[in-house]
Amino acid sequence: MSLQMWVIDKYIRSTGFKTLKEISKDTGIQLTRVFRILHGKEMKLKEFEIFQKKSLFNLDKTLKIVSLANECAFKLDEEKILEITNFMKRTIKISELKKIN
Repeated sequence: MSLQMWVIDKYIRSTGFKTLKEISKDTGIQLTRVFRILHGKEMKLKEFEIFQKKSLFNLDKTLKIVSLANECAFKLDEEKILEITNFMKRTIKISELKKIN
């Protein structure tokens, strides 16, 4: 996977699936340019930085869940940890199945 595809994938996963118009409004990149980028046209450095910045903005949410998972690992008993782990696995599986369809 190219760096460009990685940053687009990260952006979509962190912001949710949006229409081209919503992505254009969120990033400030022209609608036709967003269409071209999402269909494989090479990004300009400025466009890459915009997508990267928008993706990293949501990194704080990711760090919070990792921190919370560590706290659970230290404070909860094995049964509760297993319950949370199973919930997270089911949630990931559902997300993957939704992407397929």
